[in-house]
Amino acid sequence: MHFEVLEIAGDEHVAWSRWLWKRPDGDIEGVGLYRVADGKLTSYRDCYAVPES
Repeated sequence: MHFEVLEIAGDEHVAWSRWLWKRPDGDIEGVGLYRVADGKLTSYRDCYAVPES
């Protein structure tokens, strides 16, 4: 199990990444949102779809 980064972008206020969580029972795509202040990442949140069982 591992993560692959598909895309990263941002500016002086916000950044985001699109990633793929590679799992034996199926991949999950998600997005990470980052808040930027004074050139540093100050908070982070992951958003992804929960796979159906």
